[in-house]
Amino acid sequence: MNKRVKTGVSLPEDILKIIDEYMELAGVRSRSKILSDAVLSFVNERLWLRVERDIMGVLIVIYNEKRGETVKRLLDVQHNYLGEITATLHVHATHDKCLEVILVRGKSIKILRLLGEIQNIVGVEYTRFIPFAEI
Repeated sequence: MNKRVKTGVSLPEDILKIIDEYMELAGVRSRSKILSDAVLSFVNERLWLRVERDIMGVLIVIYNEKRGETVKRLLDVQHNYLGEITATLHVHATHDKCLEVILVRGKSIKILRLLGEIQNIVGVEYTRFIPFAEI
């Protein structure tokens, strides 16, 4: 078994509430276990991109369009990856929140950089990359 190292993580209260609700419903006794599994899943999903190959997939982004220059920065980043982005779908989920589904195709390292740049935008609340295929 791997040695455990204690670390501190700051989470929004609403996410912690969701975790606690899940724990109660599923009968899970450890927040640490849930967070460890979630982090491992997140990292493994992105490490898949580290091997240089041609891929295609779906990038899901949820963001608060009322926060700062989120929309402008998101569009600027997307324009820098015209060769990798094949299509986008934009949905106004609520008054403040938007969902963007971005279809990508290209070199995995460029897709990873695109994902990282989007994650760094203030106002982006959630990102997920779903690989579809190696091409």
